[in-house]
Amino acid sequence: MMSFRYFPILFAAFATTANAQSDSATCATGNDDVRVAALSSLAQMDPDQVLPVMKKILERRDACSIALRRQVIGIVSRSRYGEQTDLLLNVARADPSTELRRYAVQALSQSNTERNASALDSILFGSSDNDLRDAALRALANQTVPTARATLRRAAELSTFPVDLRVRAVNYMGYGRRGGADETPYLIGFYAKADHPDVRDAILRTIANQHTPEATNWLLGIARDKSRDIEVRRQALSAVGQSVRANESSTTGIDLKALLGLYEDFAGQLEMQDRVLDVISQRPETLATDKLLQIARTETNPELRRKAVLRVGQRRDPRVRDFLLEVLSK
Repeated sequence: MMSFRYFPILFAAFATTANAQSDSATCATGNDDVRVAALSSLAQMDPDQVLPVMKKILERRDACSIALRRQVIGIVSRSRYGEQTDLLLNVARADPSTELRRYAVQALSQSNTERNASALDSILFGSSDNDLRDAALRALANQTVPTARATLRRAAELSTFPVDLRVRAVNYMGYGRRGGADETPYLIGFYAKADHPDVRDAILRTIANQHTPEATNWLLGIARDKSRDIEVRRQALSAVGQSVRANESSTTGIDLKALLGLYEDFAGQLEMQDRVLDVISQRPETLATDKLLQIARTETNPELRRKAVLRVGQRRDPRVRDFLLEVLSK
């Protein structure tokens, strides 16, 4: 076992290397792997003794030590030093390398703690680098502590925050969170007060991704509400189609037959029936082909019938050929 009297020597060696590299136009990184191996071993022997060495490395700003600093970030993220969060946060805020700043943010997400979530919050709202902010959002989506969820909601709701980041915050609520927490009740409430169309669109998509009866019924309510803008209704209907997949009727609250029946539900509403055709055409089931054939045969509106013929013509079903020949023979 290495004696602790060698720590000053090791520390001096790193300092000497830093000075040499900063004065050299060519980076000599051949010994980085050896240095990292030494650090890993020393970290297991006595973390308190090796911590100053790693701090010194992370304080370096020369381009030649980027690879070494990245390795040290990895060691820190896998360890449980009392200063772990502070070290990673300092890299995320101050390191001149964009790559290392993002890597430090990713490392912060590995520990699901209130302290790390608070650190990510400070990056999200304290940085001017939108790419770094996005990395913080992704990291927060992998946290389950209350602070992480509160930060995602704050980012989504804050009207002065960049719209693209607000949209990503909403998206991450539905796709990134560990444990699959149902955000439907919150998102439904948020939709009513969302102040930007892009944010509202993201909310619709994220609600659809929850795959719950509450989500499906709410989307259908939006689609059926004639007082709403027609494009919003169409988007809600498309979201219903995306949320109701094969064999998912028990979880979404609507089965395939009910979905196909929406065409009649929207009788006289041409734009909505047009969107229902799009939803039906995306379904692979035989019942969906049956419905398209029915509409193509019986629809009295020429434009809707034309679109039904086009959509049924894309189906791989032996009956389709016969139907098309039938249409041409008239």
